[in-house]
Amino acid sequence: SDVCSSDLASPATTVVIGPRAVVSYANGTGKVRWRQATGSRPQAWRSDNGDLYLTVTASGYLAGGPVTAVRRISLLAGSERVVRPAGRAFAGTLSAALDGVLLFTGTDGVSAYSGLTGQLLWQRSKVLPQSADAVSGLFYLTRGNNLLAVQPGTGLRVRGSTVTGSA
Repeated sequence: SDVCSSDLASPATTVVIGPRAVVSYANGTGKVRWRQATGSRPQAWRSDNGDLYLTVTASGYLAGGPVTAVRRISLLAGSERVVRPAGRAFAGTLSAALDGVLLFTGTDGVSAYSGLTGQLLWQRSKVLPQSADAVSGLFYLTRGNNLLAVQPGTGLRVRGSTVTGSA
């Protein structure tokens, strides 16, 4: 089914993510501004700072196959750049995007990659992603009953930001 999120719309345009294409429409006329085919299988996606990050997996995100690349699509122009990891695949599944950093969740924790180059930036074991806070510019991760705030680019914990209790 098609998806339109509030971060994919503006007063002038709307971007719809369908199972086989991403399409931008002009709100005033309904005309297609740009279209990017995404393949025959639905892919996981996240948006951040005017870019859409769409995973590339052979069998689609529901099958859980390895993410061998990420397509970075400009929401304004529809231009696309394929971002590949240094290894064969990104570690895990795409969980969040913030400030050009892509957060992937795997069996042992999270890995953060550059959304521009695919370079591994940092890893944290035994944590799960909770949210990406665009206002404060932080990823929130949970470890047990603790909520940790970390900087996207470095993974460094923000002092005084650990909250103990139910996540």
